[in-house]
Amino acid sequence: MRNFNTDLRAMLLGATLVAAMPLYAQSATAAEQSTPQPATTDPANATSVTTPVAEAKVDQFATAYVAVQAIQSKASQQLSATSDVTKANAVKEAAEGEMIKAVERSGLQVDEFNQIAQLMTSDEGLRTRVIEKVQQRSGG
Repeated sequence: MRNFNTDLRAMLLGATLVAAMPLYAQSATAAEQSTPQPATTDPANATSVTTPVAEAKVDQFATAYVAVQAIQSKASQQLSATSDVTKANAVKEAAEGEMIKAVERSGLQVDEFNQIAQLMTSDEGLRTRVIEKVQQRSGG
């Protein structure tokens, strides 16, 4: 049985990466957004290759991300409203479960969500596609 706390931490790392994406989007030019970039090989990591992610998976990731952000926001408000450690732990635990369910409702497994988030750190084309989908779902 997999450890959901470990999965959740990785998922939250992915969500944090996605939250920073608008900064990358602002610096990208229109040409970069529309022209596929070739995979590059980093001398420090000779096996670095861009892995294609299907558009359906990008859609699912964006849907899951928006849902996770809403859950995180709600939990953050609840946590700031309590100083009771027991209540705070209950809020965190409930939020973890809700985030995992939100990812799975999107059609992804937590490990797929995390894999896409990780790929986004090195694949500018994927990052741009995800940013666009998240912005569509967020109304911006």
